[in-house]
Amino acid sequence: MGMRKILRLFSVAVLLLGSCSQLWSQIETNRVLSLDGITGAMTIPDSPDLETASGITVETWVFLKDPLKNGVPILTKGDGLDGDSQRSYELQWVRDADWAGPGSSVRFIVFMQGGGFHLVDAPVALNTWTHVAASYSAASGQLKLYTNGVLAKIKAQIKGSLRQTSYPLQVGRNDVEPYFYAKGSVDELRVWSRVKKDDEVSRQMYCRLTGSEEGLAGLWNFDDGTMRDLTGHGHDGKREGGATVVLDPDSGIADPLCHQVRPAVATATVVNGFVVGVSLTDLGWGYTNAPVVYFLGGGGSGAAGVATVQNGVVTGVKITSTGSGYTSAPRVLVAAPPGVPSMSISVKQVQVQLNLMVGFNYKVQSTTDLRTWTDASDPFLATESSMTLTFDVKTTGQAFRVVEVP
Repeated sequence: MGMRKILRLFSVAVLLLGSCSQLWSQIETNRVLSLDGITGAMTIPDSPDLETASGITVETWVFLKDPLKNGVPILTKGDGLDGDSQRSYELQWVRDADWAGPGSSVRFIVFMQGGGFHLVDAPVALNTWTHVAASYSAASGQLKLYTNGVLAKIKAQIKGSLRQTSYPLQVGRNDVEPYFYAKGSVDELRVWSRVKKDDEVSRQMYCRLTGSEEGLAGLWNFDDGTMRDLTGHGHDGKREGGATVVLDPDSGIADPLCHQVRPAVATATVVNGFVVGVSLTDLGWGYTNAPVVYFLGGGGSGAAGVATVQNGVVTGVKITSTGSGYTSAPRVLVAAPPGVPSMSISVKQVQVQLNLMVGFNYKVQSTTDLRTWTDASDPFLATESSMTLTFDVKTTGQAFRVVEVP
């Protein structure tokens, strides 16, 4: 939640400057699926692309509250019974699972077409927003579970394809009585008909998707107040019991700069003339190696730090030398990710050299589109064969021509 919160605060700062006003309204109206743990669920009709035999990826942001029963489902594709019944996959909230350690955990289970099942678990804290993703590849035989974009558990050498069923996809409960209901909230639910790569999971967890991404079978972000599938594939959800779509601006926040390679931004903290810490206000994106960190100004000298990078973003800056003599916080300059240098030119004024016929009248015209020409000067008499005029390109443009005036 800490990394996600930092990104949200930076997004607000950008939006206040007016660069992404449309996204500001989306953030303010962010909604989530709230599950009451008693009767609330969302049901999505069965479809082959929601249980692709060769491999799938499911991901969502979850806010876990203490489950009333062990093994309460977040997602269930199947009948929810025990053993080798008609189940395809499940994402569960687990309490005190021996193989994941004490406390709340998430568990992803896949069921094989020829029988049998496999599972992976990872600890997840209660009462905080956590991104959870899981995938299974029949080709590689790998079952993976991610928390907050980091690969938390992997099980390899699995053989077989994912079992196909005719049961709906249930969010927040199993599909056979007596029902087990989940308690908490779900946001940005996505089901992919392909296996996502590790860097895709971390890169897209903050992104607001359009629904047209390759291999995206279903997308439910609830921001329009409904359970509509935003991919256009028709996998619209149906509300059951105590499930509601509610406003929650702290969840599912999409980073409006998630696809833009950019440097990290940080600020320094000074105590008694020493730089004692660095706080990241934007983690940046596109890093392949740890960037160089500089401390500029502030009246002192000698401060130094080392950055750490994970999944393309800067995750922290460790102070290696506090320096001394700082009367104010120095500027922290984090080097940008690798990229191709570029250059732009801004011209305020331009001098135009005119070759004229002495004794004739002329005027100078300018254009911004090479189609429409407007007068840039009053008519004048050529008293010399060569004349130089200066123009402000903010009002005239940067393309000119000279025409003879009768």
